[in-house]
Amino acid sequence: MPEFNYLARGEGGRVQRGHMVSESATALRAALESRGERLVSVKPIESNRVFGVTGFDNPLHRLPPRGVTVELALQQMAVMLSSGLGLLQALQTVADQTSSPAMKKVALQLCESIQEGESLSGAMAMHSCFPPITVQLVCVGEASGNLDAVLDRAAAQMGSRRENISSVRTAVAYPAFVGIAAIVVAGYLVLFVIPELEKFLSSIGRRLPAITQSLLDLSVAIRGNGPIVFLIVLVVVIAMVLAYRWPPGRAWFDKWVLRIPVMGTVLRLAGTVTFANSLGVMISSGVTVLEALRTVEGLQGNTYLAGRVADAREQIIEGGNLSDGLRGTSREEPGREEVNRRPAKAAFMPMLPSMIGVAENTGQMDKVLVQVTLFHEAQLRAAIKKLSALIEPLTIVVVGGIVGYVYLAFFMALFAAGG
Repeated sequence: MPEFNYLARGEGGRVQRGHMVSESATALRAALESRGERLVSVKPIESNRVFGVTGFDNPLHRLPPRGVTVELALQQMAVMLSSGLGLLQALQTVADQTSSPAMKKVALQLCESIQEGESLSGAMAMHSCFPPITVQLVCVGEASGNLDAVLDRAAAQMGSRRENISSVRTAVAYPAFVGIAAIVVAGYLVLFVIPELEKFLSSIGRRLPAITQSLLDLSVAIRGNGPIVFLIVLVVVIAMVLAYRWPPGRAWFDKWVLRIPVMGTVLRLAGTVTFANSLGVMISSGVTVLEALRTVEGLQGNTYLAGRVADAREQIIEGGNLSDGLRGTSREEPGREEVNRRPAKAAFMPMLPSMIGVAENTGQMDKVLVQVTLFHEAQLRAAIKKLSALIEPLTIVVVGGIVGYVYLAFFMALFAAGG
């Protein structure tokens, strides 16, 4: 017989949880009403029987839902709320319709938290799958009564950010994957195949070709000094990881990487799009500039760009404006009447502070930020294409040179053995 967890309201309006075995949810409701209790919500307990074993819990279900699944859930909730459906009903519908067990679990937990008196934004803040900007937008939407429109904006912002990050990662991951595969194949030939050919040729009294001998000498050196080389590489990798995790080291690296030709431009464009899109969505939803900047700072993956946002926020608190803060201007001698301005190098794209300066004068910050976002998104796509166009031939030349050298040495040895 199925088991149910339920939430009921008893005499005096007191809410209580319970667990009951019943033939159906209807029978459970009738049993509660006979005791003077009114059923608020009911949830069947799913059996964890897998391969005949009870109590099996799929570890994948403990992972947070994917970003695209969260986006779809937010869009569904926005549509249902705009159609007049209640919040609890919308969340229950999301839980029933989603194909993701993790998203279903999150939706049901949101329902439970709201039934216990928590706000939707407060309930979302307990789950890492909802970005801080989404929680902030939902909080404003609850206060303004415009929750459906805010949820739709949050879903669009998440989707835009996910696509930009995916594009940058794809541009970098492809050549890295090709390079690793080529090194693995070449290493196998050098360390295992060519030494066997050398033994065979020596047994029949023939010498290796010069190109094959040079590769064999490299193989012998690698195998002879392999443990030392591996230890050195391991130490270097660990040192680099520790330096990256050390805040000053991370700050230096994040600032340096922005100055790399083409790659730095892509990262600066991505940071500019994240800033303009997130700030525009939050301001248009009613979030104050200071609170929006605090959230946008946490969305920047590059600590140097995050520091620029923090500096801009501090400058606003001190009475300055956002455009000067993003330019990185500073007052070197406060006693002087003239202000010495030092523009920051390799920070956000130059158009961002210029357009924000226009928006501060016209009072149309949200509209200007939308235009800035659209412009830089187009620039980002073009920069990613340019990066791919540069990386792919470079990868072909480098990897092709390594693999070609190894294969030529290999086939020359085969020809020597056949001759």
